[in-house]
Amino acid sequence: MDPLNYRLLFLGGGVCLLTLVCLIGTRRIVRAMSLPARVLVWLAAGTFLFAGSQILGKGIVGWWPFLGTPKVFVHLVKVEVSPRSGKVAAIAFAGFSGQALQSATKVFVADADGKDIVEVCGGTVMDIRWSKDGERLYLLRSGAERRKPPSKSLWVYTPATRKMTYVRELARLATVLNLDPAEKRLLFTAPRPADTEGRVLLVQGNVNHEKEDREVCWREGWQGGQTWGPKTGNMFISTNDESSLSEEYGLWMIREEDGSPKPVGLLRMEGIEGIWINLTETHAALFVRRAPPPCMDFDLYVLDIKEGFAKPIAASVDWGSAVWDRNGRILAFGDYTGLKTYEVSTGRVRLLLEAPRNWVHPSLPERLKPLSYSPSGDIVFQTGLWRVERYDSESGQARTLLYAGQLRRYFPGRREKRLGGAHHQDTKAPTGIVPGVPGAFVLSG
Repeated sequence: MDPLNYRLLFLGGGVCLLTLVCLIGTRRIVRAMSLPARVLVWLAAGTFLFAGSQILGKGIVGWWPFLGTPKVFVHLVKVEVSPRSGKVAAIAFAGFSGQALQSATKVFVADADGKDIVEVCGGTVMDIRWSKDGERLYLLRSGAERRKPPSKSLWVYTPATRKMTYVRELARLATVLNLDPAEKRLLFTAPRPADTEGRVLLVQGNVNHEKEDREVCWREGWQGGQTWGPKTGNMFISTNDESSLSEEYGLWMIREEDGSPKPVGLLRMEGIEGIWINLTETHAALFVRRAPPPCMDFDLYVLDIKEGFAKPIAASVDWGSAVWDRNGRILAFGDYTGLKTYEVSTGRVRLLLEAPRNWVHPSLPERLKPLSYSPSGDIVFQTGLWRVERYDSESGQARTLLYAGQLRRYFPGRREKRLGGAHHQDTKAPTGIVPGVPGAFVLSG
């Protein structure tokens, strides 16, 4: 549900209250009027009351009640916030009805206050990542070149110029963007030749040159996660079955020595699907899937990389729902009870904000997903599929930066195609992978 619009609440309530007060105060005068004059007064009063009630309803539910529920419902599928600039990027999925049930996906960028919303592109976008300086947004798109079969491709959007630039093609199995700290290298999955069924390659490539891609390792069966160390630039890779690294499974760190990768085993644990490493590379937040896909239950662990010990922090969390502070000492995360922090030095877990009730299913809490941690202690987080909010560490309160209802006007309930590559809306009801979530799918409608 859209957040309450207090300006409309006061305006609509004020119109209704003022109309009622005027009717009560002038009832004797109205009685003395002729019948036509009284009818006009009552019609005017009814019009004002109706207008006030509609404004009041708009402020409460987010749409005009006399028009009924909106035909377009928007979900925030994935949100990324730049730690440096504070800019907000969101992949929004909309379902709407026309001649048939249709859907579309678009990418939007807003400033740090959630204002000045810009539509970046449409079509299938698998993942988005901000550059370190927050001045460029990387996008992993599918079918943007309209090839058959559709290919994956890397693009860059520059908010200052509002331009999209094609960078390079990627393998069709790539679903998550993994950029090294210098933003010059990529890690992505690619298919093995047909004679090696069941094996999937992990490839290291140059951001700007497709011909320099080379194999890092192969993994078999249930795949794992991968990322770069933010300090050293080493690769961190998890496996859940046999791989070219070893017959054992777990978390590995790979150093580049003399041009060849040297793997070092860090932790023997099955199910590691997400690896979030702090800036000092002393600890890592691990998202561990409880069972092979399509199971969507993850548990959160914090790994002491030097000691090789992983401590369980929370159960039943959403994939990626954690962010480190800039000192690498505090991890903000969200679980089924609310927004919390974990301090590595003390092992203390602190509840910052209780999760609100889900407006669709009031018996269930909303899922809170931290996105960015400011030096002052403020945390930008996502609430369910509906809102992006900022938690104020001083007041202990949260305020809304961006909500799904603001994006409805960008999804007209009709077939729309824009020429030019960067703006294209596919209103066919697609079935696709949820960006950034291995093994997760969204169904059209």
